[in-house]
Amino acid sequence: MDETEILARLLEHPAGFEVSLGRELSACRLDQGSFVVEYEAKGRDGDPVLKEKSFTTAPAAAEFFIKRRHEKKLGADLDEIDLD
Repeated sequence: MDETEILARLLEHPAGFEVSLGRELSACRLDQGSFVVEYEAKGRDGDPVLKEKSFTTAPAAAEFFIKRRHEKKLGADLDEIDLD
């Protein structure tokens, strides 16, 4: 099972878990068949703004979340190692 499948299962859980990586990225189920991913993006003035994208399936939300996670290099497994 890859990380997208793991996240999708967690989002589908009846407990209603929310998954977040800092304040930059989060995902949760709002209702049956309604999932949202909130993510930080650059606004028109260059300052960070919080945006959200809605999905009707957990796998679609999870896929978007993981794609953003990798693009932004969020998570301990993607931290760049400082060798100095």
